[in-house]
Amino acid sequence: DLVLASNKDEVARFDAELTKQRQSLLTDLEAAEAGATAQGKPLWSGARNAMQQWIAVQDKIRAAMREGDTEQARELSSNQARPHVLEAQKNLEAVVDVNHRRLTEAKVEAGQQYETARLEMLLMVIGSMVIAIFAALWMAISISRALARAGTLAQAVAGGDLTQTIDKISRDEVGDLVGHINEMVLRLRGVVSE
Repeated sequence: DLVLASNKDEVARFDAELTKQRQSLLTDLEAAEAGATAQGKPLWSGARNAMQQWIAVQDKIRAAMREGDTEQARELSSNQARPHVLEAQKNLEAVVDVNHRRLTEAKVEAGQQYETARLEMLLMVIGSMVIAIFAALWMAISISRALARAGTLAQAVAGGDLTQTIDKISRDEVGDLVGHINEMVLRLRGVVSE
């Protein structure tokens, strides 16, 4: 825009805008280079160096435009500035390629981590379910056996056999029930013997 400006007001406006944007660009390049990986640092450095060389030529273009020498400014822009811009562009495109590769690698790694975590979660859930099923079966069988023994004792007492008791008593609710039945049998023996 500066080279194509047709009057001094436009030249001054584009010159001021160019100075402001140039400083912002250099600040961004330096920040990117400082935070770059070892692989990206040389690329950012190359882009920054090319931009600094371009700025030197750009200063000549600005001076020529302020003096009204549009022809020299266009010649500097076409012949001397262009190679530096192309060099900076090449380095920045390489940075983009490096970042695309890193992004692709990060996606693959994240996918692998997801699959690993998913498999671990599934195995944990299946393991928990197996443990829960075995615990439920063990509890059901032990309760069922204890209740069957208590039922057998109650039937024997109902049939008049007061000599039987259950020796092994668990320490749970079923064990309390069996203990109460044993106590009932002992009292019935006492009543019958009296």
